[in-house]
Amino acid sequence: MAVCDESAWAELERIFIEGDPTLTNMAPGGEGVPPEIVSASRAGTYIVTHPDGTEETVTNLSAFCIEKGIPNGNAFKVLAGKRHKAHGYRFRHVGEPPRKPYRFIATFPDGSEERYLSHKEWAESHGFNPQSIRAVACGQKPHYQGIKIRRAEEMVDP
Repeated sequence: MAVCDESAWAELERIFIEGDPTLTNMAPGGEGVPPEIVSASRAGTYIVTHPDGTEETVTNLSAFCIEKGIPNGNAFKVLAGKRHKAHGYRFRHVGEPPRKPYRFIATFPDGSEERYLSHKEWAESHGFNPQSIRAVACGQKPHYQGIKIRRAEEMVDP
């Protein structure tokens, strides 16, 4: 068991209470660790799609996130498929095809069906609450005003 003297404990306590920007890259605005230091030895190559639609190949995703002020965790959740975007950016591994949006099918109480791409646009065009429509599509609610939503088997090009 390692033994720490009082000065080491005091320094650890100071870092814990006050924080130390050199220990994390999650400081607001991306301050903290210089981008060239962050995980450079384990950096992978990724394709980043900017909010305006342009694509860029990035070697160090952590450094890119710091530079743009994007939380690292959100970017890696996009890579894992748990999120669609992080601050408007999309991320994928090199060699992985771009994800295509799913088409959804809304089934009305009378049995008629309608296909759509965007929950928000479709809900607003019909006067429904977009959050409730999304909740039905994600399986969090069984229906909304009798409308049931499911994903279509085929995917469509954007």
